[in-house]
Amino acid sequence: MPSMVAEIISVGTELLLGQIVDTNAAYLAMQMANLGIDVYRKTVVGDNLDRATTAIAEALERADIVLLTGGLGPTEDDITRDAIAKVINEPLIEHAEIAEQLRQRMARRRGHYGVSTLRQALLPASAQPIPNPVGTAPGILVERNGKLIIAMPGVPTEMKAMFEEHVRTILQKHTANMEAIIVSRVLRCIGIGESALTERIGDLIAAQVNPTIASLVTQGEVWLRLTAKAQSEDDARKIIAPVERAIRERVGEYIFGVDDESMERIVGDLLRERGWTIAIAESCTGGLIADTLTNVPGSSAYVKGAVVAYTDAVKH
Repeated sequence: MPSMVAEIISVGTELLLGQIVDTNAAYLAMQMANLGIDVYRKTVVGDNLDRATTAIAEALERADIVLLTGGLGPTEDDITRDAIAKVINEPLIEHAEIAEQLRQRMARRRGHYGVSTLRQALLPASAQPIPNPVGTAPGILVERNGKLIIAMPGVPTEMKAMFEEHVRTILQKHTANMEAIIVSRVLRCIGIGESALTERIGDLIAAQVNPTIASLVTQGEVWLRLTAKAQSEDDARKIIAPVERAIRERVGEYIFGVDDESMERIVGDLLRERGWTIAIAESCTGGLIADTLTNVPGSSAYVKGAVVAYTDAVKH
């Protein structure tokens, strides 16, 4: 079965203004990779009905699954449910069970909820509600012509709880015949720039199919991300292995770790293996080196202590 493609749409003007960082899209992209679902686009759209409607309609043309976060609250600028209804040309209908749950919650916490809370019970006519384990706004599930539209709350704790308890299962059932997962392995390099690194493996990058090779720069490091798709994690890692070996043959002296192996963890492991300890005297770094080394659990086995001598008077 061909790969399924998902698109992620984050709804909220606050995201466009930079007032909130969109961690939801990053979380959902990682979950899609774990499920073997390709993500080629992520979109951010403000609280505008026409633009949100266009974004959903265009995503539905390109993708098999459209995931939305945000815009499901009780206020008039929470427009995700309205936009979905407009795309599929259905009216919003009050879901009786959800409305009753909201009324009961309003009764228990009088003064905390207004009448507009009931707006969260409105769903497109053919939609199914997705329970919200930790909040009031239910998610929305629409299936149309074999494609899915899934809307979740924008509050990260609510979105993650809904995904973990309900949406993952929905997607697993929808992709049951696909039998593919996406696995990535990151080679972390230091002491070489991105352009010099990619020049040395240029032919490998040019020939990439599965796995793919991508470079990215982080603070003080260059990462090479190898990503493979296969029917199992073991198969994916077997696909990655020969390409990783070829890369190590060319630039192995610059690779200090893989995946979550940070420089401070590698340094700590080497100190522990050799039975060495370390003490730090810092000035302009203001304790940064000591802080970095001691961020590793168990670092007290090799870090003896540190002194920050910042002014000339203290240094002498």
